[in-house]
Amino acid sequence: MASLFSRVITALKGGNDGRDAARIPQRFPADESKPAVPGIETVPTSGYEYDPNLVPRLKEDHAILVRQFTELGTYIRRGGNVLRFVRETVQPSFSSHLILEQYFYASLEAHADNLELGDDPEIWRQFRTSMKDIARAVNLFLSEILAGRLNDNTRMEYLRRYQEIMEVLGKRISDEENRLYLIYERQLGRRTAQHSKPMAKVVNGNFGGK
Repeated sequence: MASLFSRVITALKGGNDGRDAARIPQRFPADESKPAVPGIETVPTSGYEYDPNLVPRLKEDHAILVRQFTELGTYIRRGGNVLRFVRETVQPSFSSHLILEQYFYASLEAHADNLELGDDPEIWRQFRTSMKDIARAVNLFLSEILAGRLNDNTRMEYLRRYQEIMEVLGKRISDEENRLYLIYERQLGRRTAQHSKPMAKVVNGNFGGK
């Protein structure tokens, strides 16, 4: 029977982008006044406003993660203190990025009822579902390394799995930066810019009068 890792990677490489989200059980109680959307967490609408620094920070995280995972490949190929590198460098960075992404998705979801320009919320919901699958596969891979399962006998197998992860992560980063982040800027950024425009002064019933 294929391992969990193999099944997740196979699904991701086969194009499973979350279109089967309807089969995923809801994780939190839904607002009974609204239709239930399986697999979509209910989030508050307050506290998730547009942050102009969020997308740049996410992209910066991507660059850091690419460097760190590239270095991880060197450890896997040549040996060395890979456990320390994973525990002190890769895992903290990856976990921190996932937390930031949760805020990103929650911000979009909080404003899903006020969409403009025809963006379909199912797009980012599919992204979020597939991100959870990717995170599960990566965390499983890192935890197995920390458990000491990477050795001379298993090195080639772990290198193969590592290359699969890099392929999936590379495509994921490209999709996020070239598609998903544009939705955030277009939806929340545009709305914020519109709402922040100064109101014209009204004096003696005339707009802009002195």
